[in-house]
Amino acid sequence: MRLNKLFMNGNELIKEAIRCRHLLRMDRKVIYQCAQYHQDNWNDPEEPIRAETYAWLTIEKGYSPRQIRVEFPVKIGSKKTSADIVVCSPEDERKVLIVVENKRADVSKAQEKEAIEEARSYAVALEAEYFLYDCGDGGKLFQRTEKGKQHEYVGNRDKLPENIEAEAYLLLEVEPPHSPRLAKQFSRDDTGIVYAAAVWGAFDILMHVQKSSTAALYSTIAKIQTDESVLRTITYPVRMGHATRYEANALEGSAKWAFVFLRVKAQKIGKMFEWLENQTKCPPSGEVQIKHVCRILGKYDIAILLRYNREKQLSEYVMNTIQTVWKENLKETSTIPAVDGMVYVKGETVS
Repeated sequence: MRLNKLFMNGNELIKEAIRCRHLLRMDRKVIYQCAQYHQDNWNDPEEPIRAETYAWLTIEKGYSPRQIRVEFPVKIGSKKTSADIVVCSPEDERKVLIVVENKRADVSKAQEKEAIEEARSYAVALEAEYFLYDCGDGGKLFQRTEKGKQHEYVGNRDKLPENIEAEAYLLLEVEPPHSPRLAKQFSRDDTGIVYAAAVWGAFDILMHVQKSSTAALYSTIAKIQTDESVLRTITYPVRMGHATRYEANALEGSAKWAFVFLRVKAQKIGKMFEWLENQTKCPPSGEVQIKHVCRILGKYDIAILLRYNREKQLSEYVMNTIQTVWKENLKETSTIPAVDGMVYVKGETVS
């Protein structure tokens, strides 16, 4: 009972979920207003944990209640069971993206290990990209490897990507010498900013913004524009469904970073995107790595995030690989290197 009072009286996520009517409380029952109506006993020691995870998914990570199911049936061999929570694709409710297994906070290490393996088996059976074990302590998140059915630990639940319905690359011209301070500040103050980098060239800061709605995206941009040090902004919206995902820890480690924007003949944009997308899975020879590629709207058609060790490697990759292979189809190439040591994720430098 003490745990339940703590969750109802002190947990801001649950309060907000109730305010938004994602959750309802009626006597001793909790009602999940999700894709498939579900109610359960609030006095069950695991139920406040599940309610908090559900609230976190909808409020913090932006997943629609219409994507979420509680006590989702799972068949493993001849055994029929159910997952505490699943998050499905907004395009196809049969495609499960995330599996969640909740346990009360006081389980033993052996019980925790057993629950993690149980969640893993659900994720494999449902072909889910992620599974999360959460007992109210920050959780443990696992992501499917590119090679198939295995899932590896990637960190606590904060590593789970937000539900992205709108994203954009944003270029800022700011008053000198404020670019390092602002890049760090913006990345720290808004969780929807994947990274912000001080860069060389006509602009001073480049950032990648991901949000759960177009309204939220442009609200973030408008907030950035109110800073008196920001002189000019250019926004390149990302075409949804035409972007690679960031691998876990993709933005960690010491290296140099650069951003490449390409203007391509209209008939070849799709082909070139597929070629670059394949290179994220099979990196080119040398030390250049493509960490993200997407199709964008505006002056350019494709944006690429590159990681490299030496300037020569960057120039050789852009000129000898991209421009040589696609020379007849490229209209324009713009390479924007990040300032060493000034790429920020959540306010912390990554290079």
